[in-house]
Amino acid sequence: MGRRANIDRGGPKGLRRFCSLLLMLVALWGVNTAQAANIKEVRDLPYGEVLFYFFQSEYFTALTRLSGAIQEERVDNHKDDSELLLGGMYLSYGMHTDADAIFRRLLNDNVSESVSNRAWFYLAKILYHRGYLQDSEHALSQVRGRLSGELEGE
Repeated sequence: MGRRANIDRGGPKGLRRFCSLLLMLVALWGVNTAQAANIKEVRDLPYGEVLFYFFQSEYFTALTRLSGAIQEERVDNHKDDSELLLGGMYLSYGMHTDADAIFRRLLNDNVSESVSNRAWFYLAKILYHRGYLQDSEHALSQVRGRLSGELEGE
């Protein structure tokens, strides 16, 4: 119990360094990790494990672990970000239909503006790659405010 309480209050120095490293790697990685840029602390161990594999460039392992963790409902504290990350990985693997379904599902849920904006952005990207330029433009017009980090430039 003491260890859990310590992690909830910001965690040991090692965990803080780990999270700082993750944020630094996010800045270096690119488009698919832009959704992870909002990470301030990891609250679910399975999500932290997925991020570890993801930032080690072991994308397939990260994808399968994240898919399992979501299915088993073990990422409750990072549910929306987990879905975005999964959708981004599906998109990277060319699984546009699966990514599209995730982003549309997120848009039907009550999610934060940040998550909604990123979901609209990735949905617009899918539509653009499929040649649906007007639909892509419409999806981008649904973004409220500014996108985070590298997504704004893209």
